[in-house]
Amino acid sequence: MIRRPGHLANAWPVVADVAAALARVRALSTAPDDSSDASLDLSLAAANVGRAGGDGGRFASALDAGVQVATDTSGPIDRARLLDLVALAGWRSGVLRLRDDALARLDMLRRSPARVGAAAVLGLEASDLDAFADRQRTDRFWWPGRARQRGYVASFGGFLGLDGPWQAPPDEWRALDVPGAFAVHAGDGWWRLDADVWGSALVRLASEPEASGALDPNVQIVCRPDSYLAWIHVRDAM
Repeated sequence: MIRRPGHLANAWPVVADVAAALARVRALSTAPDDSSDASLDLSLAAANVGRAGGDGGRFASALDAGVQVATDTSGPIDRARLLDLVALAGWRSGVLRLRDDALARLDMLRRSPARVGAAAVLGLEASDLDAFADRQRTDRFWWPGRARQRGYVASFGGFLGLDGPWQAPPDEWRALDVPGAFAVHAGDGWWRLDADVWGSALVRLASEPEASGALDPNVQIVCRPDSYLAWIHVRDAM
């Protein structure tokens, strides 16, 4: 298991040169690369991903992979298809607020020849795409490799002295009323975690939250007294 915060589904190399990756995407797309209303500023999109809590390098890597596969299959892609892949890449890079839009686009893309590009953006085999899309509707932490990780999905938190948020190990948790949302206690305060298979966000709460009455018995937060990290674990790792 990883020793720093991160998602196990992100064991995928990230390009070192974001600008070069985005240049490859532009070269393979028919979307205008100028200041017109129809243009799509990919550099700005990558920067916005970082500001929204995602990884700009992972965004560029995912988009580059998807566009290359898509164009190998059907030639240069137009602006509409590029926007679909941009949305998927943003979600894949950890921007949680893009999840619903990306899943809606994925439902459309997987029923068309564009499915191969969509799968590549997500780092999946095309044969796994339908299972992934279907499972994500009821299990936001599922991906094809989860069973190999014994149900572990992600770690979060960390020691304050090493750029983490906590001065003491986390010692208590509870599910909240929003899907994928948990409250975690560490030291003298409570924190809210929002997460799915690709990304997570951790923010300090002003007061102790109430637990949800709709706890998913398969999902738990694993806290250990000897670690400043906590883990999302899904018991049903099939």
